[in-house]
Amino acid sequence: MLNLATLLENSAHKYADKAAFTFMDTILSFSQVNRAANQVANALVDLGIEPGDKVAMSCFNLPYFPIIYNGILRAGAIVVPLSVLLKSDEIQFHLEDSDAKAYFCFVGTEDLPMGKMGHEGFQKAKNCANFIMIMPKEDMPSPI
Repeated sequence: MLNLATLLENSAHKYADKAAFTFMDTILSFSQVNRAANQVANALVDLGIEPGDKVAMSCFNLPYFPIIYNGILRAGAIVVPLSVLLKSDEIQFHLEDSDAKAYFCFVGTEDLPMGKMGHEGFQKAKNCANFIMIMPKEDMPSPI
């Protein structure tokens, strides 16, 4: 099946060490992004996500975004991108309306507590079984 994850995999084979994403001082190669997307896909499959299932995500425009996005696609699932500005009741609505089975949510910041809002919305949502908090690594700078 041809999708964006396939394009990433092809780029990882052709341009393994070439920079795919640069964020501040962090540079990720195509092979690094591809390996990380594979890890996300494998984790989703281990959680019981099947092709055609919906997986929601709330994430800043950071290197985590394309990794998780491509991982969801690689697992055969459908990405449900959510605005980082949503409040818990809006998140609940979108999780239920989309029939998302899993939800990736960036922890956020003090000024934009995405993780708190996301977890509250997830807890109220029916049928969304998996909540995955995206936590920044120490070597990856915060967006704000």
